[in-house]
Amino acid sequence: MEPIVYKGKRFISYQQAANFLGMTATGFSKRYQKYQSGQFSLAELFNSVGKKTQLQKHKSLTYHGETFINYQEAAKSAGVSQTTFYRRLKKYYADQITLDELFSSVKYQSYELPPYHKKVFENKLMAAKYVGITPTKFTERLKRYHQGIYDIDDLYSRNSTNLRAKQLNTIKLHYQGITFNSYKAAYDYIGISSAAFNGRLKKYLNGEFTIEQLFRSPKHSQGHMIKYHRRTFYSYKEAAQYIGISYNAFNKRLKKYKSNAITLDELFAKT
Repeated sequence: MEPIVYKGKRFISYQQAANFLGMTATGFSKRYQKYQSGQFSLAELFNSVGKKTQLQKHKSLTYHGETFINYQEAAKSAGVSQTTFYRRLKKYYADQITLDELFSSVKYQSYELPPYHKKVFENKLMAAKYVGITPTKFTERLKRYHQGIYDIDDLYSRNSTNLRAKQLNTIKLHYQGITFNSYKAAYDYIGISSAAFNGRLKKYLNGEFTIEQLFRSPKHSQGHMIKYHRRTFYSYKEAAQYIGISYNAFNKRLKKYKSNAITLDELFAKT
């Protein structure tokens, strides 16, 4: 293979180009033959088609004037891993995040290691060893310490059970003048499941989410939440699936229910 340059990157082997595109070297060599014979353009030669590399079938993605045709290029531009970008992309196409959030870079934040009762640790590894937990767990504590959630004794506590209990009992959430004394009160207010809320909460406590992102209501739940026998459905589609009928059939029932033509039990009657 003769050296070839694509978007400023020089490729000198089939394997190098194949790795860039997320395909096999054999597959790329076949493309290259078509490129040499004039059947493929340079853009077609480097067009990713694999499930993990294609942005969306027959579509590209443009951000600040730059067009991307595969995950590798877009992820590199955003400064995140391909896996992270792929997860974001699914949320973007589902209208859960904006284009700016899709391409937002994750910057590493270094947290200062405080002394503990005049005891100074050279690094987090030594501090974690002193506490008796893994460096990863200690880093999580250190983040919470700098966020004001933990005090110095919490940071260096050797009793993880008491620390977890304290965390659950003391963390209260405040949003737009409302105080939420339990997570259930918070996720019921938002209109999402407990699992979805816990995922957001972890990101909020780690500084990855703002309070607005934590309490952002999903589009599908705005005005479409309905409860039946202590069960909450966050979309009409979810309710229809529970009953075992189509979305359109559920909407027809819902109109009757809202006009008091049928009861709630009749609305949720399974066929």
